[in-house]
Amino acid sequence: MKVLILLISVFCVSQASDAFQKYIEQAIDYNVHPCDDFYRHSCRKTTTQDLKGALSSHIQSILDKTHIKMGTPALEKFTNVVGYFSRRNFTAQFVRQFKEQYLNRCQNQSLEVFLKEVQTLYPESSDCINDITSNRDCQSASQQFASCVESFPVENFQSDLNDFVDDAVLLNWIDQYGSSALNRINSTLLDVKQIAIQLIKNTPWLNKYGLAEEFQKYAEKTVLANYTSLKNARMALFERQSKVYNNCSSNSVLQNSPRHVLCLLSLLKHSELVSYVLDPIQIDDNAYNMGGALHFYFTYFYVAQYITNPAEYMAYAGFTVGHEFGHSIVTSTLRPLKYSEIVKSCIQDQFKKSCSYFAEFNCTVLLDQIGDNGSDLIGFQIIYDLFKQEIGEKLHDQVPEYKQNMTYEQLFFYAYGAQWCKRYPDISYDDHQAHITRTNAVLIQHEEFQKAFGCSDQTRMVQSNNGKCHIFGPDAPQEKGRNFEGF
Repeated sequence: MKVLILLISVFCVSQASDAFQKYIEQAIDYNVHPCDDFYRHSCRKTTTQDLKGALSSHIQSILDKTHIKMGTPALEKFTNVVGYFSRRNFTAQFVRQFKEQYLNRCQNQSLEVFLKEVQTLYPESSDCINDITSNRDCQSASQQFASCVESFPVENFQSDLNDFVDDAVLLNWIDQYGSSALNRINSTLLDVKQIAIQLIKNTPWLNKYGLAEEFQKYAEKTVLANYTSLKNARMALFERQSKVYNNCSSNSVLQNSPRHVLCLLSLLKHSELVSYVLDPIQIDDNAYNMGGALHFYFTYFYVAQYITNPAEYMAYAGFTVGHEFGHSIVTSTLRPLKYSEIVKSCIQDQFKKSCSYFAEFNCTVLLDQIGDNGSDLIGFQIIYDLFKQEIGEKLHDQVPEYKQNMTYEQLFFYAYGAQWCKRYPDISYDDHQAHITRTNAVLIQHEEFQKAFGCSDQTRMVQSNNGKCHIFGPDAPQEKGRNFEGF
């Protein structure tokens, strides 16, 4: 059995690594020089999918093989019902058909029986029940109930069912197979924190104004989200949902009705039982920092579990750890901004200049993007240092698995660019800069990138450099800046 598990694990690692490598190699456009526009060199304009999309078939195949262990027969039954209906499309047409079915209920039963059926589904205090029970005619009551059904938030219902199934699968995967992924991400976070704390201690303006200790506290209290607690909370919610559903569906009054759908729909009337009260994990490549707890969506666990090449892992999942950690010492400290004013200007000016050089759609650098822009620069600086520590003397060695001649250091930069790769044109949205700006602005801030690809002073990438931004560390500015506020 152990040999079989080992073989399966090796096979999954091989599949994941091959998919990651294939995406990077196919995305490279050799008609664009890396020193002219690295983003479009590492991400050809004809790219039709992102990296997560390229990995998605393998990700889904892994999840399809994950057995959902729900603990009790009643919960297992509930999960099977939800899984069945989550694959059905609950459109407006479905609601109309459901409504028509209920309009005909009174042809075969009395008002008394009909009201018992409806009262089984909904709390007596609901407006729907109050309106129906005021009727003295079964046909009128059924029409009233049909109107209630028509007002159901079908989109939320469909989304809730999908979230339920996805969460059950993802949490079970983490529970059964993901301990090494959790450990790897957590180990990266601990290493990131140590490098950052040392930078903080060596930052002149923080020490001069007695702020180094405060920044260190922000860094130290950043932790990986407790996924065991999240799973327990999810399972407790599932159990409460299951109890309500099973009590409803086993009621003899409902034996001749479409009770499975009715009882699932009835969960929508219990706000404390609706799954979106807990933020779903999702099969995605998103991450966020909530009060110092770093939450990662499933793609990062997948990469941590199956991607063994340190350049690929560090530039993809490792950078995200660094970026989200950066929010603990950047965004979390905006009361108002605790950067040196010099540093703040340096960060924003670099992103503005990269925008003006490389933007493909729009180009606006806003003040409220400083947190993410700064976290990009801090996160990349820290994770590159950590990558160098891990790769050691192999930094400038050729990567044997890749057809193209590239070093581990170059692969690190390619993997960083690959995670932002989008089809042309790249546009800016939400609190972040456009991906082309995030890639080129961050990379050009690092001399190691220029050296790795031999970029001369005449190349566009180098010309877009607005000057090194020393955010933290011994080379950071001595002063907070005249316009600095907050103390």
